[in-house]
Amino acid sequence: MNSKGALVVTFGLALILGGCGAVDSNVTYLPERFRQPAPKTEIEQPPDAPSIVRNNISGVFVTASSPTDISVSFPMPAKYGGWNVCVRASVHGATGRSLGTQTYLINIEHNQIGEREHVDDSHWCAKEVYQSL
Repeated sequence: MNSKGALVVTFGLALILGGCGAVDSNVTYLPERFRQPAPKTEIEQPPDAPSIVRNNISGVFVTASSPTDISVSFPMPAKYGGWNVCVRASVHGATGRSLGTQTYLINIEHNQIGEREHVDDSHWCAKEVYQSL
């Protein structure tokens, strides 16, 4: 094979192999027309936590606890998906005696209440700003 033929084969292989992979959209050493388009990211809007809690109060508090003065914090993105919301209310125990104000951390995902966890005053929920239901 002559040198022109070897050059054509080499160029042809380089062209074919070079087109096999997609070029990352963040690469700066190639012109933009050679890069993949950047993915479009949608910003998820926080849920309407007060109405979700109001409509599903039994998912947060046991009915016998007779919760009063219920207030909710602003939703924060949860580490593993969904939104974390702090809920605070004055509740009663099984004997009817007041337990005072209790705080719960709940997870809201797809407008549904998921996990619920009782938290104490050392939790970050203690520093949140609450709005009354």
